[in-house]
Amino acid sequence: MQSRTRPVSFDARAAGRGLALRPVNGGDAAFLTELFASVRAADFAPLGWPEPVLRQLLAQQAQFQHLQYETAYPEAERLIVERDSVPVGRIYVDEGEAAIRLIDISLTPDERGKGSGTALVRDLLDRAAAAGKPVILSVVQGNPARRLYERLDFDACADGGAYEEMRWAPPGAFPCRDPGAP
Repeated sequence: MQSRTRPVSFDARAAGRGLALRPVNGGDAAFLTELFASVRAADFAPLGWPEPVLRQLLAQQAQFQHLQYETAYPEAERLIVERDSVPVGRIYVDEGEAAIRLIDISLTPDERGKGSGTALVRDLLDRAAAAGKPVILSVVQGNPARRLYERLDFDACADGGAYEEMRWAPPGAFPCRDPGAP
């Protein structure tokens, strides 16, 4: 378990795009379930299940993911992304002593492709560079967000089957690991 050394801040780029961040609270459960469904529905669509059954499955998967994140990253900062006080996404980050992990970033369908994700990740990279820490994330194979991470100089480090670990390193650091390491 990594302990967070200080809250991760997001500033100029996200705010410049009209985005604000606030901590997740108990009133966000329905939004977070719908957000999860909007991101993952296409993955489950080939099952051909009736819509009500698919919605129930997605709600259960959202709850499972929430519990998994809570267990794996108990000190993580869980933030709702808002535009004009309306939730449009989430970003979960865990800052440890040696690295910052981007656990999850998800945006509503209407917010995707407008540069909001890029702004949020660039703000995180600015924070990481100032702290001299790399940013690590895992991305599902075939996820279109991988192109964003590559544009922002993340390197593929490890293939974990369905997920691939990627890492961004601040100037002067090794992208994935020290070349002298075994």
